[in-house]
Amino acid sequence: MKRIIVLGITIFVFYILQVTVFNPMGLFHISPNLIVILVVTFALLRGNTEGAILGFFCGFILDIFYGDVVGLYSLLYAYIGYLCGYLHKIFYKDYVIIPLLSVCVVDFFVNFIIYVFTFLLRGRLEFNYYLMKIMIPEILYTLVVTIILYKPLIWLNDKLETNHEEEV
Repeated sequence: MKRIIVLGITIFVFYILQVTVFNPMGLFHISPNLIVILVVTFALLRGNTEGAILGFFCGFILDIFYGDVVGLYSLLYAYIGYLCGYLHKIFYKDYVIIPLLSVCVVDFFVNFIIYVFTFLLRGRLEFNYYLMKIMIPEILYTLVVTIILYKPLIWLNDKLETNHEEEV
């Protein structure tokens, strides 16, 4: 129960940080995708089932506040958590390469899906502009923030595992 409460608070804090501290009006009008960092990291640490569940709830929060269609972000982030969870078996906490590559690929995928649903379906075909001015800078910004947040997220996961083992 404590694990669920702590993860719920973590999701809420990451969302609040993403929309306030890392507001898109800041550095080059982009913001890092903290939700992607959270989902990918916990999917790598905990596996595909917990990654999918965490991804669903992270996406649900985005659906509530941002989504035009309820369920799009929930489904997208659940798939991301599930697919990244498959890397759990080959993942070592000490190596930061797999999380960085995963965050890079996932952030590109999320931005591409957003492009398709917000621009392409409305007849805007400026993909090169979107790629160069939004996608690549956001991916780089997200990678820098991933390097900063990776160790604290591992520490949080280790604390949750330790507390869960003591309860059982």
